Amino acid sequence: MKTQRSANVVSGCFLAVLGVLVLIASSQIRGGMEERLPPRTLPYAVGATILVGGLMLAIKSLRPVKEEVALKWPDRNAIVRIAILLMMLAVYLLLVTPIGFATASALYVAFSIWFLKRSAIWTAIIIGVVTGVLSHFVFYELLGLSLPMGTIFFD
Repeated sequence: MKTQRSANVVSGCFLAVLGVLVLIASSQIRGGMEERLPPRTLPYAVGATILVGGLMLAIKSLRPVKEEVALKWPDRNAIVRIAILLMMLAVYLLLVTPIGFATASALYVAFSIWFLKRSAIWTAIIIGVVTGVLSHFVFYELLGLSLPMGTIFFD
């Protein structure tokens, strides 16, 4: 029987391995000394966060529980939603270079919030715009990272 506990252990281990792979890949990124922050700083932080989060999930899930919760496999609608969200993630990755990191992030967040029907369309748009503006400010202005600005707008 598949339970929530076993799914959490497997997910935690998967995330921990993914975090290790991100850290290994990040160590291969080379950058010059003239930069305020090396280009590998953000990938290191993301990899470490994924690794620690995965380990915490797996360890927490190994503790005994009073009652096991049986998992139901997602129905057809849930599988379609997951597929659409994965497709939108691929579109996001394709759009990052042509329209820029901040703009692509704003569109992805707005669409995801709207698609998951967590709020009204205007709320999703406002949250998407705030995400784009904060992404630009934090990553470009504050941290000085060299993320794609967008070839359509800045070429």
